[in-house]
Amino acid sequence: MVGPNRGVAVRLSAHQAKAWARMGDWRRVEVALDAGRRVLEALPYPDDLDNHFVGEDSLAEARVTLGVVAARRGDLDAALSAGRAALAGGRRSLPSLAMQTHELAAVLSEKFPGEAAVAAYLDEVLFGTSA
Repeated sequence: MVGPNRGVAVRLSAHQAKAWARMGDWRRVEVALDAGRRVLEALPYPDDLDNHFVGEDSLAEARVTLGVVAARRGDLDAALSAGRAALAGGRRSLPSLAMQTHELAAVLSEKFPGEAAVAAYLDEVLFGTSA
């Protein structure tokens, strides 16, 4: 069993949050994200900065998944909020995160065509600009 203070526990919390998001259980998503954030904050500063963002990227993936579920349910504000929370992290280069962000962009474009807020979010995703 992995101790609760290990970096892998952050990834496990993020995967759990992603699963709850796919099932639409927002309360459990937030609980899992908070648990992962607490573990991540308790970890010592990393020696190998290449691995430092693994936890952050996992939390970002869970937030994007939450955004996809919210968009599919028609909740534009929650979808954009989750998507922006994912973008607020430092490193967003993982292929899985890019795929999920693309999925969120596609669902937003399909569900909310012509919405200015969606266009602004897509600009943030594609060009790194904010409205």
